[in-house]
Amino acid sequence: MSSGLLGNPRRTQLTNYNGHSVAEGWGTYESAMAVGGTLLFASLCLYFILLIYSAFYAPKGFGRILIGEVMDAKKKVPRLLENWKGWIGIAIALILLAYTIPIMDMIQTHRQDQKGLHFGNHCVAGSCLLW
Repeated sequence: MSSGLLGNPRRTQLTNYNGHSVAEGWGTYESAMAVGGTLLFASLCLYFILLIYSAFYAPKGFGRILIGEVMDAKKKVPRLLENWKGWIGIAIALILLAYTIPIMDMIQTHRQDQKGLHFGNHCVAGSCLLW
């Protein structure tokens, strides 16, 4: 969800931050996160129920397993497609392509005194959070 970009803490939220205007905008996002978490938990329960049922209670199948046969044995698959080294090389090239530019940008534009987003002081139950 994008509420993290609006300043919502990722791990826990135990307060309303004294009714701060930024925190008031998180309500719809938190409702969507609750619905998503509920669906995820329900699917996890269903997964484990089906896993246990399939492993111990489902009828066991006995018989011949059908395997497909090649229609035209004369056609050869290109060696590049059958070579793991080629696929691993392509994967590494794509990873380098995706991550090199952002990482180099982070290294080049990083400052030691750089501050994050600042929404002001928030004092909750005697402790002040600075962000």
